[in-house]
Amino acid sequence: MTLDYAVQTYGYWAVAAGCAVDLPAVLALAGYAAQRGYLRLELVLPIAFACAFAGDQTFYWLGRWQGPRLLENRPVWRARVERVQAALGRAAIPLMIGFRFFYGLRVTTPVAVGLSGIPVRRFAPLNLLGSAIWAPVVTLFGYFFGPRIQDLLGGVNKVQMVFLAAVAALALAIVLVRRRRKRIT
Repeated sequence: MTLDYAVQTYGYWAVAAGCAVDLPAVLALAGYAAQRGYLRLELVLPIAFACAFAGDQTFYWLGRWQGPRLLENRPVWRARVERVQAALGRAAIPLMIGFRFFYGLRVTTPVAVGLSGIPVRRFAPLNLLGSAIWAPVVTLFGYFFGPRIQDLLGGVNKVQMVFLAAVAALALAIVLVRRRRKRIT
């Protein structure tokens, strides 16, 4: 299976999964893939918007219904949720719109909002607005700046690119394993 085929076949599914959780790099890469003609920008944008909104609403409801239980075995999340809850008192509206632009807050902010008792009728419209801003910003970043990054890497041959991709995949695996271990302890 070639990389082109994999992107064209599974790219939209990757966008959906990446946008539902904290993986904005997937969306930026989808924007670049759209620029290269592998994906259609007019499909990437609504998928990203819908899945970002749905993912954040899901984490809100998890916080609302299972918040304390969810945080029992996740000390890193607990610390982030506490910081987010403190910030909600100072700047709730900007936080509920812009949290997805800050690394590490994408999942814990909706959980914290759900735990805080903020009603869904207040969170959902702000989440909708934030998703409507975030999806095109990140997608278009990849669309317009992806080629510039490729130009910077232009002197890199295919073997080097495969090596760089393998290193990136290994780094991602290490991050995911560490996150998993932190959740367990």
